[in-house]
Amino acid sequence: MAQHASSASSPTLTQVEIDYLECERDHWGPSGQKEKIVFERFGVSVPVFYQRLYRICDSEAAWQYDAVLIRHIRDVADDVTSRRLNRGETRG
Repeated sequence: MAQHASSASSPTLTQVEIDYLECERDHWGPSGQKEKIVFERFGVSVPVFYQRLYRICDSEAAWQYDAVLIRHIRDVADDVTSRRLNRGETRG
């Protein structure tokens, strides 16, 4: 379960930032469902959602909020980037 930092001097996340993290925690069904939900909740496309999500993940507050979730998000992002780079090498 996610835990918020208890120290008053610790950086904190806004509710919108928490909503982004919690949205990414959700398990997604059929393809296309995530696009619809992201647009309904945040009014942005999936690429914009991920740009904002990754920026949130770079913050100390996000790590304090839920380090396991942040590690998972970063690992998935790294895997996607690696696959894209490897596809580019095979075209070369």
